[in-house]
Amino acid sequence: MKKIIVFCVAFLATMNLWASATSVKNAYGVEIWYDFDNESKTASVTYRGGSYSAFSNEYTGEVVIPSTVTYEGKEYSVTSIGESAFESCTSLTSVTLPESVISIGYAAFEYCISLTSITIPESVTSIGRYAFYKCSSLTSITLPEGVTEIGNSAFEDCGSLTSITIPEGVTKIGISAFEDCRSLTSITLPSSLTTIGWSAFEECTSLTSITIPEGVTSIENSAFYYCISLTSITITIFDCHNYLPSFISIAPNGQTFAQIPHPLQ
Repeated sequence: MKKIIVFCVAFLATMNLWASATSVKNAYGVEIWYDFDNESKTASVTYRGGSYSAFSNEYTGEVVIPSTVTYEGKEYSVTSIGESAFESCTSLTSVTLPESVISIGYAAFEYCISLTSITIPESVTSIGRYAFYKCSSLTSITLPEGVTEIGNSAFEDCGSLTSITIPEGVTKIGISAFEDCRSLTSITLPSSLTTIGWSAFEECTSLTSITIPEGVTSIENSAFYYCISLTSITITIFDCHNYLPSFISIAPNGQTFAQIPHPLQ
């Protein structure tokens, strides 16, 4: 009898794990799926069904996420875009997020190939790995000042991305964060930056110049590998004899620049 009870509890726990999310229509009549936390009275936007691939294109066109949502007579604050929430919604074109959202989860918009614009509010402090991976129609994006790290592959293979504003406060650009962003022509790095990850800008074939801030202490392997249009880079180095910063400009070969050691290392 004990074995049967244990089995039943385990089965029910599994059923709860794969339970479908709950949908609530926004002000425009568009169904949005949420996971609700009764204790914190917060809601996370998610996908329809038990897995992100259970349904196809549950989100299409323009989607506006509200700051609060009412379910079963209770009001919840929408604080996050959950893991894979919009993944592979290939007909999604635009998303507006409310100021209540503080995090964008792992692969939240991965493979949203028709997404051309998204408004990320100042409240967001965390952008997960693969968040916008292969969003091939995304042309530009401005990150809020509260973000401190750009996750691994967050914007990898965003082939139409021509510009991005990285705010002060970002200390790390993760592995392959902008790899294969072949339309990216220029980027300004904040003075707060300390680490440029492995392959961060690999194969950004339209990138022509870049200035590395004084605070950067680590440029990892292949960070600028095959940036074939890169003609100059300005790096701040520290003069150990005079205790003064100085600047040098390097005109690297796009294929071999990643092997040039950073002077602060």
